[in-house]
Amino acid sequence: MTPRERRVVAVGVAVVLLTWLATRVLHPAARAVLERESRIALLQDRVERLQRLAADSAGLREQAAATERRLATMPRRMLPARSAPLAASAVQTLLQEAADGARLAVNRIEVVTEPDSSGALAASIMAYGDIHGLAAFLASVERGPRLLQLRRLVVQQNSALRGAPDVLSLSAQVSAPVMLDGIMPPSPAGLAAADTGAAPEAARQPPDWQDALVRANLFSASRTAPRTRFTLPGEQPPAEAPGMDPNAESPASADTPQLTLVGLFGNSERRAALIDDGSGGDARVLHIGDRVNGWRLQRIDASSVRLERAGQVRVLRLLRTPSSDSSE
Repeated sequence: MTPRERRVVAVGVAVVLLTWLATRVLHPAARAVLERESRIALLQDRVERLQRLAADSAGLREQAAATERRLATMPRRMLPARSAPLAASAVQTLLQEAADGARLAVNRIEVVTEPDSSGALAASIMAYGDIHGLAAFLASVERGPRLLQLRRLVVQQNSALRGAPDVLSLSAQVSAPVMLDGIMPPSPAGLAAADTGAAPEAARQPPDWQDALVRANLFSASRTAPRTRFTLPGEQPPAEAPGMDPNAESPASADTPQLTLVGLFGNSERRAALIDDGSGGDARVLHIGDRVNGWRLQRIDASSVRLERAGQVRVLRLLRTPSSDSSE
């Protein structure tokens, strides 16, 4: 090998060694130095922020205490959760607990797993029960411990349960504002009044409309509150409903025979009405104050009679065909 060739080989070996040294030693060392400087700058920034927080610790503690005091006075709070699926599970549990507390039998509960633009989860529930359960469920939605907004409510008599005219089927759609991982959602419309910091004692007061809804029992043919609560499948029959008079007349049901005014007779001092009670027997002659099927004859007019029971009024008119009831 000539001296020239030896020099070329030596130069090539040196270049290879320098390239290996640069890629395997110098470049990783330089990158480590740069990353160390970046980590040092990041740690310094964190230290500065922690120092600022420590300097403001007294003010932060006061703000936290004020927030806790404000939350303690609120009868209702937003539902917190770490993620949207966990929030949906919590909403489902919340609706199930509200239905159980109201003695409603749940058929189905569905919750959307993603919040809408207002930060609320939409949910729906289908259940059945009596008017007491409906009123209690609506009260729980209105004044429960968590914020719920009733969007849609459909109530109808449960035709599938024959012989149980007081059992209602209800379908409700609600929305539940949720706070995911501590982030407050935009304030939905209509929640400002619910977040005013009302006293917790007021939340425990039963709403005025709850008793009125039970007494009116708008979804029943009798328009009278049922004397006993609805019994869930597998449970023992409950005691008589609170506030109901045990000596009160039993409410009419869908199976109650139709009353028909057959005729009127007598003079102005002693008028009488001939009423068919639907039992299949002869029509009964009734004077003012007499009762038929629990209804008391209150007044006899020229072509109609007025019946009263438990604050409810029925008017029977003298027609050739059985008359329909109306309220005054």
